[in-house]
Amino acid sequence: MSSVMYSADRRFCHADRYTADPSGMEAVKKAAVAEMDRGFAILDAALEGQDWLVGDGLSLADIYLVMLLAWHPQVEKVPSSWPNIERLWAGLREHQVMRKLNTSHAMWPA
Repeated sequence: MSSVMYSADRRFCHADRYTADPSGMEAVKKAAVAEMDRGFAILDAALEGQDWLVGDGLSLADIYLVMLLAWHPQVEKVPSSWPNIERLWAGLREHQVMRKLNTSHAMWPA
């Protein structure tokens, strides 16, 4: 997640840093979203039949996953595109500690 998806998000948010041609920024953004989508598809498949991304309980990997997800430029497509990730995210939105964290840091829309 940190080497592929975070870097793709960074390319999307700072496309101007990844091309010398101002007219190429949209292509950089499009490629970044495609890379994010591939990563989320892999993680969604990994969550099939599991409650958590790693192990038997909540971990930083789960929190990091939903943080990256919340930064996706088309976050509204999550429920239909990645239902297993949406299931995890829905649980975290109701988790007491995560609700408190989201209130103070606005990791995702309330």
